[in-house]
Amino acid sequence: MLKTPAQLSEEARKVIPEVTVADVAPTGQRPFLLLDVREPNEQAAGMIPGAISLPRGLIEISIAKIVQDENAPIVCYCGGGTRSLFAGQQLKNMGFTNVKSMAGGFKAWTMAGNPVG
Repeated sequence: MLKTPAQLSEEARKVIPEVTVADVAPTGQRPFLLLDVREPNEQAAGMIPGAISLPRGLIEISIAKIVQDENAPIVCYCGGGTRSLFAGQQLKNMGFTNVKSMAGGFKAWTMAGNPVG
């Protein structure tokens, strides 16, 4: 039987912790790498300041160009919080040990009135 996107998201949530927008909000230097896993056309509407662009479809190919430390703290975000769970799950599958996803994604970030670059 095929799994639904909701079922896949729930499976990912079991292995990828979620952080809130407040956990990511700009209060000085972030103690983690912030990855924007949205597509370039979505990023054209703005990105969280300090985030690094790495679309979900390029994670396996390009992550080593950004970070080589498998223990580096990483927080992924997307538009609404689902693709970032999947991106985090893939990073974990690749060997990264400290990966999280920002619940609610870019939509929650902007709705909270946070800055966009």
